Amino acid sequence: MDSEAAVLLSDISGFTQLSEKLIGEHGAEGIDRLTAVLDEQFGRWVDIVADLGGEVVKFAGDALLAVWFADDLGGLQQAVAAAGECVLAIADSMERHASVDDVPLSLRVGLGAGPFSAARIGGVRGR
Repeated sequence: MDSEAAVLLSDISGFTQLSEKLIGEHGAEGIDRLTAVLDEQFGRWVDIVADLGGEVVKFAGDALLAVWFADDLGGLQQAVAAAGECVLAIADSMERHASVDDVPLSLRVGLGAGPFSAARIGGVRGR
């Protein structure tokens, strides 16, 4: 697929420290708590992305990759505007949940726009 798009990569800074603390202090219960924190945060982010016309295309640890296709939103300028609005909404969400168990969490975000190509390589059962 070749198109134009705005692409957002967001990452939770402090998550490694939180992982070490929760697992170190609480073992298996810490893993459950860590999973709940990540699910809650990503759940909010996925809703924000979808509400603004984007698609979440990848999760990687404590990072999320989302795309706004220009063709779907009336042009690249509109895609960038929607992605920018998403950045502000996600930042606001993080600000309201700035720490867990006294470990500060913050947000790192990268936003890019322009030509976009996507391909699926590989598949299920080694295909």
